[in-house]
Formats: sequence, structure tokens, C-alpha cells
Amino acid sequence: MSPSPSSGRVFDDPLAVEQATGDIVVRARRLWTAQQEGRSPQPLQGRHLGLIYAVASGPSQALFCDAAHALGAQVAVMPLQLRVDDPPQEVSSTARMLGRLYEAIECQGVEPVVVGRIAEHAGIPVLDDAAVRVATLDLLARRVQADLPTRQGRTLVLQALLLHALA
Repeated sequence: MSPSPSSGRVFDDPLAVEQATGDIVVRARRLWTAQQEGRSPQPLQGRHLGLIYAVASGPSQALFCDAAHALGAQVAVMPLQLRVDDPPQEVSSTARMLGRLYEAIECQGVEPVVVGRIAEHAGIPVLDDAAVRVATLDLLARRVQADLPTRQGRTLVLQALLLHALA
């Protein structure tokens, strides 16, 4: 299986690249339309995602898991003890293992340097605090549909970001 264009890439700010922002909004609108039509597409059916965290955060972990589960994905949630000053081989071997187990991972509260090293060695898309950045999720949700309830808007945008990262 050859790596996709998104492999080994950190997704840390969907607003930083206008093309990505546009794709995320389009994908979120498609999901919204499907919901309005009574359909529940599950494009991630049977796919395995990981959520790794430095400090447990119930609301952001729940948001990520709910968004992924609604698309049909399975999510494993686990603490991560890696630090910036850990030996490089420890980070790279952990990242390679994560890359074999999951098709994408969300890092929550993990130091940005560690997230970058994980992405470098895992060979899969790595989301950095995607479910934690609620201001970004809210801004993009307003572009999808101005009057969406907060939780629903965040979920749609997070789902669209997952689909974008895995494309």
C-alpha cells in the first residue's frame, strides 16, 4: 500500500491553508446535507483511528470520538508519555507502531515538537489538538451553516477534517 499525500503530515490549523479550509467546508456541507436528508454516511466504516493525549480532557476526547464513531470509525484512546527530551529512537519506534495500528491519530495536549516527530515517523495523518481548537471549529461551522447548534457544528467540521486528512 503506497502512502497517501496526507501521510506523515501534521494537521494543526485548518485555517492556515485556504485550499484545505475550502475542502473542509465543502465536506462538512455534504455531511450536513446528508443529515438533513436523513442519511448517515459512514465513509470510515471499519477504519481504526487513535487518540493519544498527554493530559485527559473529557470534552475534547468525547467530541473527537463521537465525530469519528458517527462516520463509522473505531477509536482507541490512550495516554502518551513521550516528551521532547526522550531519546529519538523511542519516539520513532512509538510513532512507527502507531502508524501500523491506526490510519490516523489525534494528539491532544502533546508537545508540538513531539507531534511533529510522530508525524515524521508514523507515515499517517496526525491531527494536532483538532478537537481542542473549538474557536477554529466554530468559525468553520458558521461557514457551513450559520445557525448550527454549537456541538453539531463542531462535530461536522471535525468529521470533515478527518475526511480531508484521510483523503
